[in-house]
Amino acid sequence: GKTRYCIGEVTYPMILAGRNVIYNSCEIQDSKLFALLVAKHIYALYGYKIDAGIIAAILSVGVDVNKKGITIEEYEDRMRLVEGVKDSIRIYKDSPQELKELVLIAYNDLVVSGKYGKVFIFRPADNVFIIENYMPIMKDKIKKLNASAVITDHAGYFTSDMDADKTKIMTLAYQYSKKIAEDKQN
Repeated sequence: GKTRYCIGEVTYPMILAGRNVIYNSCEIQDSKLFALLVAKHIYALYGYKIDAGIIAAILSVGVDVNKKGITIEEYEDRMRLVEGVKDSIRIYKDSPQELKELVLIAYNDLVVSGKYGKVFIFRPADNVFIIENYMPIMKDKIKKLNASAVITDHAGYFTSDMDADKTKIMTLAYQYSKKIAEDKQN
């Protein structure tokens, strides 16, 4: 519930308002995050509720097929050895053309068109989840990306190079997040 809330009730309205969002994530793949955003966008625009898993499959196959200018059969042949792609291809093939078009239109409107803000996703490999690095990295990224919000999903993943006490680490994460929010308002 926390991730869906962060994406649907915080990230989505921010990007609709033209604001850039930094999303520090440990729990969700980029494709799933964008699928949840597109699901929210489709619902906001057209009133249709579509499962994010179906959207993720349509996007992963549809965007790739369109970019490469190949048929679904050629794509299927090229991707036959790639783990997890078979299900996405099956979902894509089983989905009505109208649904595929709706998903791609909503994705292009929300992500590609430039009408809205952007989401920048960072992972533990970017060192944002090491508490000693958090403040300098976030201050730098906020400035470079002109970000209006920083979402960390979630604080339980923070680690420390100096202290193993999880309670202290999470307390620092919340204190630093509060300080970033206060600095951004000034």
